[in-house]
Amino acid sequence: MHLSQRVLALQPELQKVKASMVGASDLPDWFLLQWIQKESGGNIHSHTKLGELGLFQVHPDSAADMGWSHEKFRSGDENIEASLRTGLEMVIRLRHITDSKLRAAGASSSITGYWCFVRLAHGLPLLLTACTTHYRSVKGHLVSFADSAAFCMQMASQEHSFLDRRPHGADWRHATPRILANAEVTGTQGNVVLPKHIGTFAHTGNESIIKDAVSRLTSVQGEAIPEGRAEELTAAAIKHLEAV
Repeated sequence: MHLSQRVLALQPELQKVKASMVGASDLPDWFLLQWIQKESGGNIHSHTKLGELGLFQVHPDSAADMGWSHEKFRSGDENIEASLRTGLEMVIRLRHITDSKLRAAGASSSITGYWCFVRLAHGLPLLLTACTTHYRSVKGHLVSFADSAAFCMQMASQEHSFLDRRPHGADWRHATPRILANAEVTGTQGNVVLPKHIGTFAHTGNESIIKDAVSRLTSVQGEAIPEGRAEELTAAAIKHLEAV
């Protein structure tokens, strides 16, 4: 993922805040900076229609779960140190949740794509459950994020799947490619090629889902699709996936 100068300039302050917090010292800088790049672009005053704010885009519900006062939640919008501190508190909490889910699925933090799982805990907890404990109940040993993401992508292309059996799950099925892509791009160090798990859609016959997924995955990586080239890129992506 390309990091803007605005985001890179945050690293010295990020390292100072990390050093002052319990449980933050081993959080990789590259992961945290990519999170900030994706969520706010380094703009401390960034907001979403869901009420998320700050560099890490902390959701009001997350703040409530952590027992924050309204003043502490709002501090993420006021100065760099406070925004980094509240964001790191959220990431530490999401890491604990992820570790618990992975243990329940018979895996650990040594799994390939670990930071992608942590990022997924922020994107959609329902998908984290689907990619860990539900994966274990259906397929057995959890191998990697890419493998569990492929499993979730397949579920997203089917009605009456695990996702549909959860509250609001059906509403999130269409967003699964985007959320998984965000997790993979943010949780992977360096450049990310088009994720292979998109290939699971190549055999569904659902052309609109394939196009939507390719479009979202490409835009997530900061590469705008020129007008009229969506079909060409989709065909190229599928051809590449079938060859690997």
